[in-house]
Parts: sequence; C-alpha cells; structure tokens
Amino acid sequence: MIASSSHRYRCAWVVLLALLVPSTGWADPPASPPTEAQVQTARALFREARELHRAGKLDEALDKALAAYHTAPTPVTGMEAGTLLVDLGRLVEARDLLRSVPSLPVSPRESDKGRDARQQAVALATSLDARIPKLSLAARPPNGTILLDGKPLSLDAGAWQGVDPGAHALVILVDGKPCTTINVTLAESEERTIDLRDVTGACPQNRAAEVAPAPSPPPAAPVATAPSTVVAPPPPPPHASSSSSSSAGGDNPMRWVGLAIAGAGVVAVGVGGGLALGAKSQYDSVASQCPAQGCTQAGYDTRNDARSRADVATVVMVVGAAVAAGGVVLWLLEPSQRTSVGIGPGSVGVRALW
Repeated sequence: MIASSSHRYRCAWVVLLALLVPSTGWADPPASPPTEAQVQTARALFREARELHRAGKLDEALDKALAAYHTAPTPVTGMEAGTLLVDLGRLVEARDLLRSVPSLPVSPRESDKGRDARQQAVALATSLDARIPKLSLAARPPNGTILLDGKPLSLDAGAWQGVDPGAHALVILVDGKPCTTINVTLAESEERTIDLRDVTGACPQNRAAEVAPAPSPPPAAPVATAPSTVVAPPPPPPHASSSSSSSAGGDNPMRWVGLAIAGAGVVAVGVGGGLALGAKSQYDSVASQCPAQGCTQAGYDTRNDARSRADVATVVMVVGAAVAAGGVVLWLLEPSQRTSVGIGPGSVGVRALW
C-alpha cells in the first residue's frame, strides 16, 4: 500500500515537471539513459495516454504521452505523441518530434514494435513535410516587426515558414507601433505569399516618412539680348541714278531643333503612359488571386512583373517630360532673325532685326 502510494506521487511529480517544460523541448529527450523507475513511470503514463486517446480526449492524452516521452523516450511513446499532435492539427510540432525518434539510442531490449515505430515515425514525418502549409513575406519593411500569432517572425523576404493549418494572425509593427493586422487561413499544403507593399503603404508612419516633393525650379532669368543695331546707309547723292534693295530672311534653325526635341519628348510621354496603363491592367487582372490575406504564387509573380513594367513606364515618362521641357525652352530662348541689305550708288547698308 505504501509502495503504491509512493508510485502515484512519483507519477504526479513527473507529469507536473513535464507540463512545465516548454513544448519545443519535447523533441530533445534526455541524453542519459532512463532509470528503471523512470521506465516504469513512463509505461504507466503511456497506458493512460492510450486509454484517453481511445476515449477521444486528445488534449489530455497528449499531455500524458508527452510526459511519458520526456520521462523515458522510446520510439513507441514518441510515435504515440506524434500521432496525437497530428490529430490535434499541430503538424509542425508533430514533424519535429517525429524527426527525433530515429535518433533515439537502440536498447538491447527493443521489441519489434519499437523498430516498427522508428520506421513509421520517419514515414509520417516525411508526409508531414508535404502537408504543412507555408507562408512567405514580400517587401518586408526595414523598420518593421512582424508577429505571427503573437510571436516574432524573423523571416527573410522570399523564404518560406511552415505553419499549422488553420487561422493565423499576422501583426505588422512599424517603429514599434501597430500598423495593421492580417488574418490568414491556410489549408494543408497551401503556399501563400503576403505582399507587404500593399499593406504597409497605408500606415500613418509610412505616409509621414514619404519624401516631400521637390520644389519646382525658379523661373529662368531673362536672357539679355544685344540692342538692335542699325547701320544706316549714307544718303544717296542727288544725282543717284538708281537704287536697289534685297532682303533675305528666315527663322533661326535652332528654334526648329528645339521644336523637334519637344515633339520627341511628347512621344516618349505617350509611350510611357501606354506602358503604365498596360501595367495597371496586368496588376488588376489577378485581383481574385490576391485577396487581403495574401497572393497565390502565380498572382504574386504576375503583380511583381506588373510593378517592373510600371517602373519602366515611370522612367520613360519622366525622361520624355524632361526632353519635352528642354525642347520648349530651346525654342523660346532662340529668337527669330531677319536681315535686310540696301544697296545704293556708292553705299551699302545692312540692318539686322532680333
């Protein structure tokens, strides 16, 4: 009677210690071999876990199975705990625990059931790799912090993070302040990319950090022009027999060059506008594949390509506008020129008009 009571107290302390250990430690069983007392305690816990499992009490069964595995890890207890984790939808924890089962020391007393459990653990862990949903982030803000279900998520852009199937909350903090929350529901084997460019752009902190538009350049100072110079011919003598005059005029050729440059700039602006409209249409064409919860891989690739085309369109339009402005300035600053020549007896007169 005394021995039985002592055994029950020992089991209770083992269970309590097991529950206090963080869940990430279940995949790392003790390095030293268990004592005989630990083996007996683990067997009792394992039997209770199996009974609770058959009764459908999965959470309680998992607590017992994990306590048994932590007390005296064996392939059988590890396989039982991993199976319960799978039944509860905790696929990531199940995979990590099952991966540790093949590395357990082989006991001389290990039964065929234990050897089978090793092979089953490997097969189940491999199948879980394909079933676990994966989450990826694009355009992570440099001054932002990402929380996944309340825990910091240190995930590089383009990398994949395995998560359990079901609902998850992704919180974006910018400069330590909450910016927005994205609720994501993932099915088994689903891959989802969350494009943070479409999310953090609405954050007040980001809007305040936007660069103010550059001030418009001051108007160009008027170009000083030389005063009109008129070389008047001397008055013809009274006996002049004849006089002749000729005039030749035409616009300054640089004005035509400026006009041509401005026209080329306008054409470039039109081409850039067409590219921008095409990029916008391509971006909007995958709206059904990019809900607020994130894009599918195909939708993300399409929108990324659309952004690249929009960047090209912006460059073409800016260059075109600059070229057009330069042509207009050249046309305005180069005045037209007309020259007249007068010829009389014994005199020649030249007059230039600007």
